[in-house]
Amino acid sequence: MTGLTGDARSELATVLETLRTALRHHQLRDEASAVMVGRPVVYSPLTTRLEFATKGLSALIRHEFPQPEGESQQ
Repeated sequence: MTGLTGDARSELATVLETLRTALRHHQLRDEASAVMVGRPVVYSPLTTRLEFATKGLSALIRHEFPQPEGESQQ
């Protein structure tokens, strides 16, 4: 995936933030369900897939758009 522009990075960052929001929502839902039935937390397959997608996209962004030295990461 070479030749991506700053606009592409911005779009990918927006998608990443949406994935993070969905992941957190599903984590909280799974945790609340576990508390209500008094069982240990077991994350749903969807939550697990969201987690992998979030980590993968984050790694892709870091690889394709490395931050200059001294600049903070998102």
